[in-house]
Amino acid sequence: MQMRKIGALILLGVLSNSAFAAEVETFTDRPAGVINWVPVDYPAKLRSYGWNGKGIFLLTVNPRSGDVDQVKVVKSTGHVLFNEFAAKAFFQWKFQPGVASPVRVLVEFYARGFSRDLH
Repeated sequence: MQMRKIGALILLGVLSNSAFAAEVETFTDRPAGVINWVPVDYPAKLRSYGWNGKGIFLLTVNPRSGDVDQVKVVKSTGHVLFNEFAAKAFFQWKFQPGVASPVRVLVEFYARGFSRDLH
């Protein structure tokens, strides 16, 4: 009987800890003509903050090479670091030559399941 109680307590502890585990995601548009798409990262060092944000960016694409020459923030994600990580990914994107420019891209950062202990 004592072992069942201990097992139940361990299971309850595991379940309660997983309920407060951090889950983060990013969603990014995938515009037509992208031939090298690099996902926008939610950096591990920012996950403990539980930040969320949505932003809109305009990418200027070189018509000959398909490289992203410029990234402009039309609507900030609300966090400068998120904007910088999005721009870092966008500069790695490659488009088919001749794609219409500028390209509008929506980025969303989501964090769920955070619990903060305030001392």
